[in-house]
Amino acid sequence: MKKTLLKAITVFFILQATGIGWASPIKVTVYGEDEYPPYSYRDGREIKGIYHQILTEAFSRMEGYDVRIDVMPWKRMIGELERGRIFAAFAPYKVDTRPWMIYSTPILEEKVVAFGLKSKVEDKKLWPEDFYGSKVGITMGYDTEVLFGKKGVIAIGDGKLESKRTMDNATNLFLLQSGKIDLYLNDSLTDLGGLDKSDDPVVIAAEVGSQWGHVGFTSNLEDFPFVQDFKDKFDGIIDDLRAEGFIDRILEEHTKKSS
Repeated sequence: MKKTLLKAITVFFILQATGIGWASPIKVTVYGEDEYPPYSYRDGREIKGIYHQILTEAFSRMEGYDVRIDVMPWKRMIGELERGRIFAAFAPYKVDTRPWMIYSTPILEEKVVAFGLKSKVEDKKLWPEDFYGSKVGITMGYDTEVLFGKKGVIAIGDGKLESKRTMDNATNLFLLQSGKIDLYLNDSLTDLGGLDKSDDPVVIAAEVGSQWGHVGFTSNLEDFPFVQDFKDKFDGIIDDLRAEGFIDRILEEHTKKSS
């Protein structure tokens, strides 16, 4: 493994030092989650979302690369990235449980909240103490500590909270509305539009914490020796987009739609 990494790194720096680089744009695919509205999702044949809009603009400015965006289920995507079968994915949080991942500069700050039925949570605010005894839904492949927070993880260990994993956002919201789980942890902008209208709506019960989303890159430098070059260019463009106010404008558009 060490010889493979050394070989890939050597090839990369030789190309950089000689100035030869690559004769034509390198074609790469960057993957996002297929069921995470409003951030990343598939609508029929079209890929949409906040990250999709930001990254489409960023990739259009990158020299030397022809970047395609595609989506797949979160758990599969992270597994493929860890095994080095895909180049990059968006938008994982930076967590200790993924030491193999190479992270881009932060792109968006996401607020993790607990959703619940209004009738069950309207008098509760403090996480996790006010919610002891609850069955809490999260999506498979998401990091438990990131979503629950350190206090929440302790509560799980003490049997004060129960964690239930399901495939995706839509399934969790269905289970929440049908009363099969008490809470659902995800981002504050999670799309609730697909829920049936009810006298007992799904509301934000408490804010759990916040995390930054990144593009995560594979550490498989043998097959993708250009990771660092891509990352450096991408990071610089994201910094430019933030300074231009582009990222804030995209986020504001979606915030207005959800309010």
